[in-house]
Amino acid sequence: MKKLIAVLMLGLTAACHPAPSDESEDRVQSESYPESSAALSKWIRTNVADYWEYARSAQPLRDFSSAEGVVVGDTHLANFAPIPVRLNDGSTVMRYLDVDFDDAGRAPFAYDFLRLVVSTKATKRDTKLKELVDAYVRGLTGGAPVAAPADLVDDLAMSSDQYLKLLSADIDSKTGSGKFRMKPGKIEPYRGPLTVEQASALLPGYRVLDLAIRPVDDSNDDARIWIYSKDSAGRDRLFELKQYVPTRLNAWAPQAERGLWFDEVRSALWSSDISRGEYDLIDVAGLGSYWFREKKLTLIDIPYSDNGKKAVAYVRALANFDAYILGQLHGAQASSAPFASQLRNPVSRNEFEERVKEASKAYLQSVASRAH
Repeated sequence: MKKLIAVLMLGLTAACHPAPSDESEDRVQSESYPESSAALSKWIRTNVADYWEYARSAQPLRDFSSAEGVVVGDTHLANFAPIPVRLNDGSTVMRYLDVDFDDAGRAPFAYDFLRLVVSTKATKRDTKLKELVDAYVRGLTGGAPVAAPADLVDDLAMSSDQYLKLLSADIDSKTGSGKFRMKPGKIEPYRGPLTVEQASALLPGYRVLDLAIRPVDDSNDDARIWIYSKDSAGRDRLFELKQYVPTRLNAWAPQAERGLWFDEVRSALWSSDISRGEYDLIDVAGLGSYWFREKKLTLIDIPYSDNGKKAVAYVRALANFDAYILGQLHGAQASSAPFASQLRNPVSRNEFEERVKEASKAYLQSVASRAH
């Protein structure tokens, strides 16, 4: 009888205090974070050093930060993308990759994940932290794959011919009669010291037609030099140079010298079968160091200013997939083993999720107050 009464009381308690539904979880998360916006998201994406200074000084994940390795550093949705890459054997394949090494380096894996949460919440605060943690842990520990959004699946299955057709149309919109089409604020005349002859030396087998600059705008925080050229088959190609600056991860801890740093970062974030020329750090005589690569077609469009249900659902799915990919990048490094073991423990994992929630909320509230 006592057991029966206890069961009835437990049922009554559950009825009076039901488990939080998805709707109530969304409401609690919305109340916990500042209003997301395109402006807040851009501030987060373009102030990488500020985040790592916060991580170093506040140490909000100190109980989870002993495992260190190569991290993305500037971890946000637009820095992962499907792109065609040329392999060492000469073939071309579509891969989903981290496409920005600028602020990578050595730091705790936990804070790299926290930055993904911060940048995602700044974009769409209704994304669910529990899903992000689950996806990340799956990637970190070799768990079940996380599904990519349907649009991304289509992009990754795109044939080379389909991609080249889209690329050609994009280049045609930017060029004409062997020159760039100038658009104030988007494509502007290049008046710097780089000459066509110097650009040609970077691209053996290509004929350089014109130079331009993409100035700083709402989509980027660094100006890039664009090189318009034709390959040996007569196809138009765009390449870009971006001035190298030391990684902002120096705000966390001093990083290795440039050459060693780049080799370590590239080997951890891209597989060794990808040709080095796909993304390289080079010295241009008399001008300094530059990131150099072909300008790829942007296949993912992050809806920063759209807060409709469809946009929120897309960001939620994309963020979960990116968290999984980030976990894989971390988990592939031997130094992540203690961290992975820690998050396999349900108690530690729940504690990690709570600490990430508190830290992301605190940082975003701080940024929102300063940015305004």
